[in-house]
Amino acid sequence: MGGVALRYFRRLLPVTACILVVPSFLSAQNGAQYSYYFAHIASGGIWRTTFTYVNSTQNLITCDTNFYSDTGGPLPLSFSGIRLSTLRYNLLVGGTIHAQTDADPNGSVQTGWARALCTGPVKASALFRSFRGSVAEAEGSVLASTAPATRFVTYSDQITGVAVANPLDTRSTLTFTARNLQGQSLGTKILTLQGSNHGSFNVGPFMNLSAFQGSLTIDATSPILSLALNFESSPVFSALPPGQDESVSDFTIPISAIDTVEIKADDGQYLGLVSFANRANLNSVFNPLGSYGTQLSQISIFNIYGNYGSSFSDLSAFNANAIHPPTVLENNNPVGKLTTNRSLQDAIDPWYLLGYIRGKNY
Repeated sequence: MGGVALRYFRRLLPVTACILVVPSFLSAQNGAQYSYYFAHIASGGIWRTTFTYVNSTQNLITCDTNFYSDTGGPLPLSFSGIRLSTLRYNLLVGGTIHAQTDADPNGSVQTGWARALCTGPVKASALFRSFRGSVAEAEGSVLASTAPATRFVTYSDQITGVAVANPLDTRSTLTFTARNLQGQSLGTKILTLQGSNHGSFNVGPFMNLSAFQGSLTIDATSPILSLALNFESSPVFSALPPGQDESVSDFTIPISAIDTVEIKADDGQYLGLVSFANRANLNSVFNPLGSYGTQLSQISIFNIYGNYGSSFSDLSAFNANAIHPPTVLENNNPVGKLTTNRSLQDAIDPWYLLGYIRGKNY
């Protein structure tokens, strides 16, 4: 993000967040059933990051963790003297991995994000630790994220550290709104984030606010995983609670693993089965080789030039002004409209639906 990242924030602790868009996600699974996203990596200089995985199941679980740089490329990190941008961890039944990046006090700080693809469910977290010499000075722990959202709200003051990242090849538009303690808006700022980029900032300079206390809201055109850090007592810092807005983060309709969720266009065209567990099925929208999961098919909601995926077609799930978007069917019963048009009654954001189904492995 270049000019957005501020020197002060980078000196304290650069943080990141990642954005998930389903088409790229579909082609990146490589058979893994569970995805975990670490919204921040800081290694080098005074910083070290520890990745922790706990296997509480009765099965062997393999996790492939990929580290990405500020520009979305591979980020080699040093563990036990070996620099790798991809690590495979095999977790025995009841086993734990607790791996810290190597100390590099004279090196520059490397920042980025990470994604782990696991063959089973794990408890995953990242610990960020700063050092004065060889003595740990402060640390903060953050749980890995499993599902994206398009809105986040968090406490903020002028030195709160926030970051956003887009590991995909499509750009996203983010709107930031700062409010005071009484909830009054102090200003907004729009950021267009290109694919594979991310940046970090202190809220005050970024929003052109000299001093304030209140909140920061992030609205994104596609789901993001966001992280904010509190530096009120620097050098001590802590991760603020997850800012995902629960009022919009889930569905008003119950969906379980035994339900059949499908999409049907307003003109009657079938648009696919929404099933991640059965993603090998050619009817699944999570199958990039099927007619409903590829970005090239005219009957796919992922075709940004097609009737059902463009930003201008009245039949599209991704036209914020559409009045005839597709319908979501649960066990053949219509339960809502699949649309980014929030003004429609029973609107279900397509990114929420896809992220929810993927996150639950339904």
